[in-house]
Amino acid sequence: MARYTDPPKLIQGLHNLAGEGLLELLSESRPHVMDGPWLPWDKLRHRSRPSRWNEAQWWAGIKLNRTGLMRPLPLKDSDGRNFQFALPDSALQRIERINREASGQIAVPELVVNPGSRDGYLMRSLMEEAITSSQLEGAVTTRAVAKEMLRTGRAPRDESERMIVNNYRAMERIRSLRAEKIGSSAKAGALVS
Repeated sequence: MARYTDPPKLIQGLHNLAGEGLLELLSESRPHVMDGPWLPWDKLRHRSRPSRWNEAQWWAGIKLNRTGLMRPLPLKDSDGRNFQFALPDSALQRIERINREASGQIAVPELVVNPGSRDGYLMRSLMEEAITSSQLEGAVTTRAVAKEMLRTGRAPRDESERMIVNNYRAMERIRSLRAEKIGSSAKAGALVS
């Protein structure tokens, strides 16, 4: 396995490159920045490169092309330099594809559409929500133990299990009230008491 070496300084790669040579280097290295993976020096140096450029020159071309794409963030590192990010064409294409394919599509599992399995699916979803939200609030128990408790109706053994049961019951109560008008005095009183 090859040892890690620090990347060459930018000045090393640009040394002895005249104006035409620099333009050719930038032109030749640009597609690798825009379309290829953004590899760090230690990985990039093991990849093939055009033979006319040495490692330092190739790294300089890659770095200069990357620098041109950088956008600063209002966050600074310990040396006071802004953090930066870049959006090369390959990333923009992926983002556009996600936007195109995800927008306006709501995929619904067959379980939700099928009236025979809908209630079971809803109950499992309520259980999952009660368990997850309780765990986020600090409840300490496994999903398996919590599901078993809710399915069997077993009484909670500790405060964590009590949180899960209370969340589950609250969601069931809200579900039972979904057909009621908001502000209905009879139902509103039942919630307050």
